[in-house]
Amino acid sequence: MDARRVYVVQDRETGRFLCPRLGDIGQCVLLTEAGRFEDPEDAEESGQYLFEQDAVVVPLWELD
Repeated sequence: MDARRVYVVQDRETGRFLCPRLGDIGQCVLLTEAGRFEDPEDAEESGQYLFEQDAVVVPLWELD
């Protein structure tokens, strides 16, 4: 079993995660629905776009 490093973005204030929504980005409450990023800089930029300064980039290991 292989694992890969991914990043999710969470809003500090609401606890919601950034996720894909109909070709755009939105918010969700479940980690399983959160969008995964392979590049932490891409995750940070997307988080700043949606959550402004309240974005936290969280590194995770995802099993393949």
